[in-house]
Amino acid sequence: NVFINELVISPEYLIVTDGNCASKNSQPILTARACEIAAQYLGLGDDTASYSTSQDPRPEGCYLHNSQGLWMSTKQSDRGNGAEVSDGTNQRHPICKDGMGVPKLE
Repeated sequence: NVFINELVISPEYLIVTDGNCASKNSQPILTARACEIAAQYLGLGDDTASYSTSQDPRPEGCYLHNSQGLWMSTKQSDRGNGAEVSDGTNQRHPICKDGMGVPKLE
């Protein structure tokens, strides 16, 4: 994995720390199984996705909470939401799949 412009990039997946998947020319991951595959590919410690039931806004699809917990949000109201870094204790970063134009690293 390589860090470029505040992204963690692998050839197929990236963790967005600023903005949303679309702003990085990528796509949100919308199923728990695809989220778990991405986590395994990125070498994350937690590779079992839990579903968010919170009414608070969350990133769309698959996201990493505080660099350790793997979560999914499938709420319609979260569509298009990106990284949350509103306070130092709760950081949520979308995990996105390569869409169009994400650098491929050989």
